[in-house]
Amino acid sequence: MFKKENNKSDLAKKTMLIFHPALAPYRVDFFNCLSRQFRTYFYFLFSNVPTQEFDQNELQKDCEFDCNYLEKGYDFFGKSFRVGIFKTIIKKKPDIIMCSEYGPITFLLLFYYKLSHKKFRLYSISDDSLDLAIKRKGLRALVRNIICKNTDGIIFNSIDVAAWHKDNISKRMKELVLPIIHKDESFRNKLIESIPVAKRNINEHGLSNKRVILYVGRLEKVKNIDFLIDCYQQANLKNSALVIVGDGRQRESLEEVVKNGVNPNSIIFTGRLEGEDLLSWYLIADLFVLPSTYEPFGAVINEALLAGCHVLCSSDAGASSLITKDNGVLFSPYRKDDLTQKMISYMNEHNPTARKMVKMRDSKMPFTFDQSIKTLMDKLNSV
Repeated sequence: MFKKENNKSDLAKKTMLIFHPALAPYRVDFFNCLSRQFRTYFYFLFSNVPTQEFDQNELQKDCEFDCNYLEKGYDFFGKSFRVGIFKTIIKKKPDIIMCSEYGPITFLLLFYYKLSHKKFRLYSISDDSLDLAIKRKGLRALVRNIICKNTDGIIFNSIDVAAWHKDNISKRMKELVLPIIHKDESFRNKLIESIPVAKRNINEHGLSNKRVILYVGRLEKVKNIDFLIDCYQQANLKNSALVIVGDGRQRESLEEVVKNGVNPNSIIFTGRLEGEDLLSWYLIADLFVLPSTYEPFGAVINEALLAGCHVLCSSDAGASSLITKDNGVLFSPYRKDDLTQKMISYMNEHNPTARKMVKMRDSKMPFTFDQSIKTLMDKLNSV
């Protein structure tokens, strides 16, 4: 892992403190950019993502910063409380502090921000989709509103979400936007490295002449996988396969549904995958589907688009903001006829992905990571 060293140019930069729940793959490129732009210190509340553990040793090989952990504290009803935050702020004397969402840590930082008479700038990151932002009610909405009105800005995952908050919560808010996306070149280079694994999977699962539909994510109720399976079986697509990558509490019941359904051999459960084993399936897939009824964003949409997949995306997912007429279609995650017909339409009108894997498909992302990050950095650097 790259170890930061202080030098004259680094000391001339503004100091940034980042408090974040845990390190995840879809944040590494963003955090690396922050570490280049500012003299940054990262503090994580957890050693891994509570709902989905990643190989942290492999993940940190791509990090251009050191990971520090706030280990002292406790968790209460799903909320994290940590000690040592004020001590860290006093020691590092930051110009900017960045935190995540609207939890206890953010409120604690807001308290210190007011107490210090705004000696630093305070930003938070919100993963809310437009649907979730509108639906926030009661205490959750009140807490959100207080933080939005009293910090220097919130980084949202789309222009639409940022605009809604500015129109409905606080006119003074800066419109800061950065979708949860990977840096294009680095992610596509990893896809290239996974081509041999993709060829192996094609042979092992007999997919050379089949059209492949892919889902990647946790197997939980809000992910709506039973809905996807029903739609796939109703579509009755010839020479096709539905590949479900992931694990979770619903896996056993889903496998039972498939076993008793139509053509069970056409649905493949791979279990949870990382690295080349995961990336290889993006290369194989003709069509990627995200059917979630609750999805703040959905980093897998960006990954699928970078691999050149056409995407059918739930209209409730935050990543629906990445979908255009050229790279996919939105559908209602509550209407089986909607997804079924759109699945049939795309699969019948397009030939299977070239299974020889001679070259990569073009990316279907409507914009690049560099374009997004430049706009954000310019606003963060402005006073």
